[in-house]
Amino acid sequence: MVKTDLTDEEKKTIIEGLNNNVELPPELMTKLFPGLAEKFDVAKLDRAKIVTLEYAGKRSEAAILN
Repeated sequence: MVKTDLTDEEKKTIIEGLNNNVELPPELMTKLFPGLAEKFDVAKLDRAKIVTLEYAGKRSEAAILN
């Protein structure tokens, strides 16, 4: 296993991001996943596009869960 050198501030940012369900900054992603950075330019990646099915009369998630 490769050791990742992170500053205390970077560790704090990661913990806060995980606790608050917030996306981490691209520069941290390249430190955490260097193999990913080699394949993709993480800084240029946009949020993943999630396919949805939309049609007239579709109920919202909130309406279904209530």
